[in-house]
Amino acid sequence: MYENVKVKLRNLKKYIPKCRMLKYITHFEDDILSQEWKESELESDELKNYKAKAEFYVRQHQDNIVIAKLKTNKPLSSQDMVLLEEILWKEVGTRDDYEQEYGQKPLGEFVREIVGT
Repeated sequence: MYENVKVKLRNLKKYIPKCRMLKYITHFEDDILSQEWKESELESDELKNYKAKAEFYVRQHQDNIVIAKLKTNKPLSSQDMVLLEEILWKEVGTRDDYEQEYGQKPLGEFVREIVGT
């Protein structure tokens, strides 16, 4: 029923008068009601421990080649493992921090748990 009405009205569309567009010029000024400064998420107390820092890093860098491979469940080469170790054991924290938090859990398994594969 709707389709029938739509087809019949389609032919009448050309008879609708075209109106000029009106243009309005306004001069509004914005008032600053309050100003708030927030610290970077990496600086907050929430990310002081290794576990939170590592999970935050992995979630924010899912486009990283190694993390993307783990997310899509593709095998890692030895170079990929070196890069992953460098990320988790040098950029985010140390190997001791990782082992203290996760023990002997493989790095790939750790990242897969975070990215959800």
